[in-house]
Amino acid sequence: MSSNSVRDKIRAATVGSKKQYRKELVELEGAQVEVRQLSLLERRDYMSASLDKESNSVDLLKLQVNAIISSCYVPGTDEKVFEDTDEKAIGNSITGGYADTLWEAIQRLSNFSVDDAKKN
Repeated sequence: MSSNSVRDKIRAATVGSKKQYRKELVELEGAQVEVRQLSLLERRDYMSASLDKESNSVDLLKLQVNAIISSCYVPGTDEKVFEDTDEKAIGNSITGGYADTLWEAIQRLSNFSVDDAKKN
């Protein structure tokens, strides 16, 4: 097998493959939210928006809120549940409530955790 055909096979299995994002339905008081795995670019965007420029550290609340806004959809559609204008309301939600439930699903789907954010 030539190196070009090996390369072509690798590229077909990676950058040339159809994206199949994982998703998870999360039940919130009788309503379902579809939490979706994000692309690396989408994850970078919400993480960048969570960076405190002065201290060069991650604001964990902003990280969690931005991830929730970016990852939650009305099931079976491309309609996001939350908007950027919901940032304060999500941030003011109670601990152990819907935001933490959604955040746990996001972490499972993204292979990313708060501990990872603290390292960077």
